[in-house]
Amino acid sequence: MSLAIDYFRNHPPKKHRGQNFMTNKSNLDFLSNIIKEKESDWTIEIGGGLGFLTEKISYRNRLTVYEVDEHLNSFLKNKFPSINIETDVRKWQPENAENNGMLVGNLPYYLSGRILWLVARWPEKIKNAIFTVQKEVAERICSQTSSKSYGLLSGPLQFFYSCKIEKKISKNAFFPKPKIDSAIITLTNKEKTEDFQYSYQYLQLNKKIFSQRRKNAKKLLRGFVPDGTLERIPDGFRAEDIDPELGMMLSKNSSIK
Repeated sequence: MSLAIDYFRNHPPKKHRGQNFMTNKSNLDFLSNIIKEKESDWTIEIGGGLGFLTEKISYRNRLTVYEVDEHLNSFLKNKFPSINIETDVRKWQPENAENNGMLVGNLPYYLSGRILWLVARWPEKIKNAIFTVQKEVAERICSQTSSKSYGLLSGPLQFFYSCKIEKKISKNAFFPKPKIDSAIITLTNKEKTEDFQYSYQYLQLNKKIFSQRRKNAKKLLRGFVPDGTLERIPDGFRAEDIDPELGMMLSKNSSIK
């Protein structure tokens, strides 16, 4: 905590970058212990901040840490000279990465949707993902079909990964203190290798139906999915009623690009 206070005396936190650092030792230990249990050939930490988590996972082979804030980036490079420190994770190209990787980090709200989209898009590359996210984001990812919180990424993520909320964390565990609580989630790849090739189609299909989520899903997909396949959708189903398995089946037969 004292390190964070000292740093922010000279560098006020940037709200647009979601700079809320997890400073509670027990939560950091809990998160790092989960990471320690997972195997991967490479690891990316998103949002290195002041290096609280970086220090605990610095033993991992082929660790890369992304930190877009230039002052924090310089701080991390000085503190961890043997670790590869990069700037903007939005420039990372997962299609060029090797398989069997892991993503970890305390995701700022403005970036969480983009990163979770990448996890759903590239299951052949990402074996595990372990994030701290806003509690409502974690609940959406892990929500049940037909619930109000079941969203665009819920189905694809649940199809390719076992999604679990490991721990809910009070906003008091962060500095500066955010407005809402957070949660640690794990996404563990189910290794459905034969379906990896359809991840993009699944995401595009969900974009189509969740853009008008209160409308009849069968009507929204008519013309994009063969009539025989559409009959698998029960009458009256909306976007949130389509479970992960049905979503994948529709995606395999979809012409949506």
